[in-house]
Amino acid sequence: MKKLPYLSSVLLWLTYVVLGWKVYQWALNWHTWLLAALLIILMAILLASPAAIFDFFISGFLESDTRAFISVIIVSVALICALVWFPIFAHFLVLISAALLARLDMQLAGLRPRYAFLILASISLVGLATGIWFHQYYAP
Repeated sequence: MKKLPYLSSVLLWLTYVVLGWKVYQWALNWHTWLLAALLIILMAILLASPAAIFDFFISGFLESDTRAFISVIIVSVALICALVWFPIFAHFLVLISAALLARLDMQLAGLRPRYAFLILASISLVGLATGIWFHQYYAP
């Protein structure tokens, strides 16, 4: 059995606890929580096998000059949106960084992408639920 990287997993869990706390502050409806959970699963899928996803989506866009131009425009608009909404982007960047650290540690430990996805998604979703629970029962 391969050893699970505990430090990066705890860091990932803590970042998602903070996200759960913030999601509970931002919205009290279950639609927002469901959207956050779906985005967590999507991010875990993207991090589980990034090379295959990169080849599938990106290589098709860069085959012609028109597609390359459109992709440059889309990236520049996304960059402007990230700069305008920097506080929200900073939260997202911390989440991505913690997930990337955990994924790299899992890759160094020799875990297969399927198990890495399951572990990333599980730790992230449990952290989100824990943050929501902490805010619901322990917030001042």
